[in-house]
Amino acid sequence: MASPQKTKQTVKKASPAARTRTRKAPPVRRPSRRASRIEALFPKFAKPGPWYGVASLCAVAEADGHRPRLRVAHLEQLFDKPARRPRHKFAHTINVQRVARLFNALSNRHRIAMLQAMFAGAGTYAALTEQLGLKAGPLYHHVRELRLAGLVALEQRDLYRLTDRGKNALMLAACFDSLVAKA
Repeated sequence: MASPQKTKQTVKKASPAARTRTRKAPPVRRPSRRASRIEALFPKFAKPGPWYGVASLCAVAEADGHRPRLRVAHLEQLFDKPARRPRHKFAHTINVQRVARLFNALSNRHRIAMLQAMFAGAGTYAALTEQLGLKAGPLYHHVRELRLAGLVALEQRDLYRLTDRGKNALMLAACFDSLVAKA
């Protein structure tokens, strides 16, 4: 009969550091999906602590065939204490001349409708006249205002196209309309 094999058991002694009682670390709180998206857009939110101030985000995503494009502009003036939140710094980042030109170009409903028609594909003088129902004089006036603002470019005689600035302005108008409707 075979004798049972003896197995060696090794006993490890705990080091003095391991013998001391350690506290369990509190469970790690994962940020919610919404918080992580905000932190991705505004990196200061990722740092601990309360934040005070203003942040702004504007993004335009466009897909043209297989080439998607994303243009993002964001601005943040966030501070760790309430007394350090000078809103005037945020307000002074605005180029007043450029914004006034843009708002002047968008201040007429016919011009916004013209941008919409061009975005949808109408670029000829005849197509714009038909879609908007404007006569030659007013149509020329509105096209000239949009061209001066850099929202529309003249490709060739009687053929207009929406510039990237024009697309961004139209998207801004759509976002602004959405924000105003919710307020």
